[in-house]
Amino acid sequence: LYDKGINEFVSAVMIVSKKYTDWRFIIAGSYDYESPAAVDQDTIKKWKQISNLEIIGYVPHIETLFSKSSIVCLPSYREGFPKCLMEASAASCAIITTDVVGCRDAIVDDKTGILVNVRDHKDLANKLDFLISNEDEIKRLGMNGRKHAEIFFDKEIITDKFIRLYNELSGKI
Repeated sequence: LYDKGINEFVSAVMIVSKKYTDWRFIIAGSYDYESPAAVDQDTIKKWKQISNLEIIGYVPHIETLFSKSSIVCLPSYREGFPKCLMEASAASCAIITTDVVGCRDAIVDDKTGILVNVRDHKDLANKLDFLISNEDEIKRLGMNGRKHAEIFFDKEIITDKFIRLYNELSGKI
């Protein structure tokens, strides 16, 4: 979907992949044929011609892909609370995401990930370039993200918080 910032991601990859020819850039996710924000098939065919860029579609076990990834990028225009960023943090991936509600709430800027300006492919390309050229920074963000996920994204902790919130709102507490 265009709303996920896919256009900006592809534009950034076209800039960065010239310098980092040994890096693979992957777009994962199912195609939403019903959405007016869906990327048209002709555009996807063009994107598939870009070297270093793979469009792999739906991934049933995204954690497997994340475990093989160094950086996860979600340049979305808006989100609720992106589960994929929680999963990427748990997999010790460095994260690049946009400074919008939901995305910025899923990371701690410059500690577990890096924020970029929304709809800004040049800012995204610059931040990708920075991370790719700094392996220690990728590792630092990834390790911090893993610790953050263990503390804040554990499903038992989240479930307990939801139960307490529902009880409080329903007057049971």
